[in-house]
Amino acid sequence: MVVRAERVESEILSMEREVFGRDALLAGPVRVSAPPLLAQHLLMPILADFARLYPQIEIEMDATFDVADLRRRNADIAIRFQVQPDENLVAYKLPSFANSIYATREYAKTHSFTGANPTAQWIAMGGKEVLDHWRHDTPYSECKVHHVVSDMLAHLSAVKAGMGFAYLFCFLADAEPALVRLPEATTDRAITTWAVTHPDVIATERVRVCVRFLVDAIFEHERKIGGNAVGTN
Repeated sequence: MVVRAERVESEILSMEREVFGRDALLAGPVRVSAPPLLAQHLLMPILADFARLYPQIEIEMDATFDVADLRRRNADIAIRFQVQPDENLVAYKLPSFANSIYATREYAKTHSFTGANPTAQWIAMGGKEVLDHWRHDTPYSECKVHHVVSDMLAHLSAVKAGMGFAYLFCFLADAEPALVRLPEATTDRAITTWAVTHPDVIATERVRVCVRFLVDAIFEHERKIGGNAVGTN
């Protein structure tokens, strides 16, 4: 019975996507899922421009790190940090989001980052064990990981408050006047990013128009996303 019920559910979901995909109107809802940092600091101005061009389309933004189930239409378009997209999805490769190492100007002046006993301290995002893997490939591997922050925006705030130094997204940190990239810090560490949608859903005109608009607009920020909009401060 469970197997039959799952088969029926799958058929119903497939039928719903097919019906939705036949909608040729540039009106109605489009659900977008993206990590909170991208939603707040990159996508909202882009979606605002889109909404002005297509006032009959309703944007439903889900700013979350949860992976939206596109098969169940939890989202129509999802922006994802992942090496490769799922094979059963329609995927558009976006610019890779560069990271570099940042501190406040004051922190950089008053702390040592190299040598036998450096005084500067790393701030980890999520957990010390993740940063341990990355920091050994930097010139600042002798600095201790002292603080841990679980949220990306709080992580940025911790660096701005002078609690230590950290890897940050270049597109976000380069826009902060108080922050500088540390000497010898590179932008080699970049996160592969995709815009994905379901094959049935992409047939819907408003979804197709929205995803192309998003991809094109994000590529207009490619230099900033790749950490090349400004030089090392």
